[in-house]
Amino acid sequence: MVMICGQTCYGGLKSTHRTGLTDSVQCERLAVAVFTCTGWLCDDIPEPNDSPRYMYFPEYLHHRCNRIRRRAWNELDPPNTFAMGQGYPGNTVQREWSMDDLELDKKASQTVRNIIDACDLDWTEVTVSELDNLDPRLVCLKCSYGNHCDGERPMMVRSWRESVKHCTKKHWSDSTVKWQKISDEESRSLRQDQEEAAASTTTPPRKIWRCTHCHDKPGEPEKMTVQGMMDHLEDQ
Repeated sequence: MVMICGQTCYGGLKSTHRTGLTDSVQCERLAVAVFTCTGWLCDDIPEPNDSPRYMYFPEYLHHRCNRIRRRAWNELDPPNTFAMGQGYPGNTVQREWSMDDLELDKKASQTVRNIIDACDLDWTEVTVSELDNLDPRLVCLKCSYGNHCDGERPMMVRSWRESVKHCTKKHWSDSTVKWQKISDEESRSLRQDQEEAAASTTTPPRKIWRCTHCHDKPGEPEKMTVQGMMDHLEDQ
């Protein structure tokens, strides 16, 4: 059981009781719903810059540890289940879907709330997709010693997700850290510069493709790159 948004939510934030929230907003979609995994079966999933692996809606619903578990060394073949295939940790089998291994990170949730406050928005209503669409750029006022952007000095500016990680790594998730949202015009200019820089940089292919033909079947492989998926399909 976890507490979020001034309400009690059971079984992975599935309660329909939403005290203080707009009826159209489901609490599991809120940007302040930040989860980490305690299952230890996802340590092989790369995370850049050794950052905390925070999950937001809908990522945490599809997290691999929700549907796999470690098989005991002396365990007989479990009934009505099967071993996972290529890309999954060794000796893992499928299990009934559950969020029991996920934990609401209250400190990260508070950081997101502070960021939303800096955007002059209501944290009880802002969803992950809405904050992503807004895509604000923020200055950490603790790093700037309280100085705001004034055009007179260089400032480090981050996206909202990177700001959450920064607060954790640099300030130990200090709930008193304040943020400044830079102007929309400055944000657009910065995003354009970042997109141009990204276009000229070669990045490794991402493993984001999953074979639906093999889903829920023995030996189901983990997510693959495009080339990996093509090779997998040719082998079928």
